[in-house]
Amino acid sequence: MIPKQILSELTSDEIKEMDFRAMGNLILNRTISLSQAVNNELLKPISQWLDDPNFMKKFSIIKNSNTHNWAKYKRQSRQWTKQQKYLAKERLKLYWQKIREKRQYRKEISKFLYTNKKNGNFKVKESFKQSIDTAFLSDIVIPFNPIKQYFVEIAFEFRQACKVSISDLLPWKTIIISELTETGSITLNNMRIFVTANKKLDSISKFQHLLQMDMDGEVSLEQVEHDSQIQIVPKSVNQKTTIKIKDKSGQIYNFDWPSLNDAQRNKIITDTIERKILCRSVDYE
Repeated sequence: MIPKQILSELTSDEIKEMDFRAMGNLILNRTISLSQAVNNELLKPISQWLDDPNFMKKFSIIKNSNTHNWAKYKRQSRQWTKQQKYLAKERLKLYWQKIREKRQYRKEISKFLYTNKKNGNFKVKESFKQSIDTAFLSDIVIPFNPIKQYFVEIAFEFRQACKVSISDLLPWKTIIISELTETGSITLNNMRIFVTANKKLDSISKFQHLLQMDMDGEVSLEQVEHDSQIQIVPKSVNQKTTIKIKDKSGQIYNFDWPSLNDAQRNKIITDTIERKILCRSVDYE
């Protein structure tokens, strides 16, 4: 940075007293001045002949007044190196863990398998064949058993029933059709109440299905005035009133709803609400 001729004329004490930071700033300022002169005297006239409006921005001078902190840079570098070494150490731990697991698997498999030297196929050792009992195979075969699979599906249906509201749980359409067949035209308030624990929910569930039946043309809902009773008039009501009941053991029973007495109907509705059985209309299946 300092010419040799000048250094030869300076003593070691004079060199120590020199402010090399000031000399560095002096060189930096001269460099910036030279760059600015090149931009103004050479590049700027050239940019006027070019169609690139961003030509001068490519050669703009960025002045950074912040002094570079070498100690901070070294600290960050050492910290980054330390982190990389730690990550490499953890990777090696995981690699060795997988290698040990694989070795353990081979050790366990070698207890009942051996390799045929002629064709390289695996064969089961005779000692292991004799040690296998039926309980070992039953745990493997049971999930593929149709009967076991059927009970799994039944358990799933009952779990799903716990998430279903009463409006969709009971065979409301069959209940409404049966009552209309017995009484003919009837008002909504005069219909028999089945969900005695919640009469409001009973009326809402009936009305919800009556609206769907009205859209399907099975009944006609008539109301003379705004606050008057809703009259339910049967039109082309489907006479299928068979219900299908399924219990938790998988047994299925079919009943004709009108042929049941009040006690039997209440028992079916109570058990359905308590999710002890599943009750569906046959014409919905």
